[in-house]
Amino acid sequence: MKKKKLKAIFLIGILTFLVIAGIVVATLYPFPSSEKVVGINGSTSIIYQNEVVEGAAVTTFDRQSYVPFSFIKEKVDSNIVYDEASQSVIVTMPENVYQLPTDELKYFMNQKERSLHFPVTKSENNQLFLAVSWLEQVYPVYLHRTKHALVFYENGSNKKMGEIKSSSEDYQTNLRKSPSVMSPYYINLEPGDKVYIIGEEGRFFHALSENGTIGYLPKDSVENLKSQKVDSKTEKQKRRDIHEIDEPIHVAWDAFYNSDATPTEVKPERGIDVLSPTWFHLIDGEGNIENYAKKEYVDSAHENGIDVWALFSNSFDPDLTKQVLSSFEKRQDVIRQLLDYSRVYNLDGINIDFENVYLDDGPLFTQFVREFTPLAHQAGLVVSVDVAFPDGSERWSQFLEHEQLADASDYMMVMAYDEHWANSPNPGSVASLPWVRENMNNLLELVPNDKVLLGIPLYTRLWTVTKLDNRETDVSSESMTMEEAKKWMADRKIEPEFESSTGQNVVTYEEENKTYYIWLEDKTSLQTRIQLMKEHNLAGVATWSKSFANKEAWRIIDSAMQQ
Repeated sequence: MKKKKLKAIFLIGILTFLVIAGIVVATLYPFPSSEKVVGINGSTSIIYQNEVVEGAAVTTFDRQSYVPFSFIKEKVDSNIVYDEASQSVIVTMPENVYQLPTDELKYFMNQKERSLHFPVTKSENNQLFLAVSWLEQVYPVYLHRTKHALVFYENGSNKKMGEIKSSSEDYQTNLRKSPSVMSPYYINLEPGDKVYIIGEEGRFFHALSENGTIGYLPKDSVENLKSQKVDSKTEKQKRRDIHEIDEPIHVAWDAFYNSDATPTEVKPERGIDVLSPTWFHLIDGEGNIENYAKKEYVDSAHENGIDVWALFSNSFDPDLTKQVLSSFEKRQDVIRQLLDYSRVYNLDGINIDFENVYLDDGPLFTQFVREFTPLAHQAGLVVSVDVAFPDGSERWSQFLEHEQLADASDYMMVMAYDEHWANSPNPGSVASLPWVRENMNNLLELVPNDKVLLGIPLYTRLWTVTKLDNRETDVSSESMTMEEAKKWMADRKIEPEFESSTGQNVVTYEEENKTYYIWLEDKTSLQTRIQLMKEHNLAGVATWSKSFANKEAWRIIDSAMQQ
């Protein structure tokens, strides 16, 4: 009885060992699957930077290959937009702007019509598609086509290739569904067949065959691995030479409020590299522009070695701005007018100053700058944009997409003033130095320092705080030029005192039931602002405005910038 029991235990032990051994063998030496499955369902996959794009495929219309607009928006160009009013796709590149009307045998490049043998864009079931052959000519991407796949590589990236080893076993050359030889396979590759490596997982390559099948191959079945840098077919458009200015640059805004105010002669001031006269303004919802320019002013500036970047504003009218910016055709009409004026007056640049804009129109403003800059560059124009610091009010600051605007323009003038505006409930500095420093640090987290010009106020405010009979106070202010503030102090024989909390000299004066305050813009504040510009290695400064300064201011600014 004992012998039978021992024999049974022995047999169970043997069986257990065999099961475990089988599991170990199957794990270490798995039996390759010979199951073949269908891997190609007739669609052409899209692979972008070695990743299969889920939910996107190449579509064919009239024997032309198209890819979804949504794929381009997500992977290739986040700035591509569809303009509903003109039923066009808008593509903005560094040197060109394209309008692609849907289902038409034409498109527009830089406002010039070009004909096609097939539509650039197609619509199907409320979806948009773009022609692959056109994309390849415009975007800096390299395309590799196979029978069932379209592979996108960003310009300058590497594509990795290999060949199937001649010594490989048949089961090793099966392109499988998952990274295991026990997985079913799609196709069997022959020795010498090329594969494109689009990824790795453990001991397997994620690979693309020449016929476009995507699957997994054991790494040891692939040889002659090599990487090749890819270059796109796009050619960079040449632009007219832009007059180079040594940095740091000093731009001075020159404020004019009607055409008669614009002089025919420019009196040069020390250290000014660029004048920005306030000449062009939106005047209606169709995009027409009011013009205060005079060619004699530009000629005189050029004779004195000064460039002219004329300012274009939205008249600070949010409703006009919405009407114009919401239409591609109106934006293009505005651009045509600015380019025509620039040619007529021989301008060197355009300074765009849009303020008081509805929050939801901010992206449209960015789009306008994107559409303007390539054409301006072709005309040899510098494009600068005026911005407020981030995190202000919706209409004066938050609508601005600082990062995108910096990318779309050459320079960004930050209006680093009006910490206390004209109707502030409490008197204070136009732009205290700690306030400017803190906000500049915040701005430079969003935009590159070499594109920023620090706006410097050349004006101040005389604040009057009046004690009323009911023991309350009334606060009012009036703007003053540098010379007016100096004269106001001299008439009252007042000397300012330095205030460490603002970094400025401050005047305080009492008379009857009134107390007066002035936070001065003078040698102390100007030198500190220039020092801040240097600390951050900014592109320069922009002063508002030329008529507010005195001769001393230009000398102080120039000396500080040259040190």
